[in-house]
Amino acid sequence: MFTGLTATTLADILTAVEPVELKGVALLRQCRPAPFFPAGLDPAELAEAAVEIIDYTRACEASLRRLKDLRPIPLTGVAVEEFSL
Repeated sequence: MFTGLTATTLADILTAVEPVELKGVALLRQCRPAPFFPAGLDPAELAEAAVEIIDYTRACEASLRRLKDLRPIPLTGVAVEEFSL
């Protein structure tokens, strides 16, 4: 599945992934510093934002379940100075 994939290549791939901008996070940024959502917010927009956050959380959990079953990749060509004996 990941034949020929090095740790450096994987790091490059993950670095290139664009951040996800969720509607719910944008709404939360609008309400700072107040602890509640802004007045006059469309209930349909709030519901859509909540569903989006729930779906994203479930997708992250599914990815985590898949990742935890992967075998570790040995880093034979990388020196980890902090843990050397």
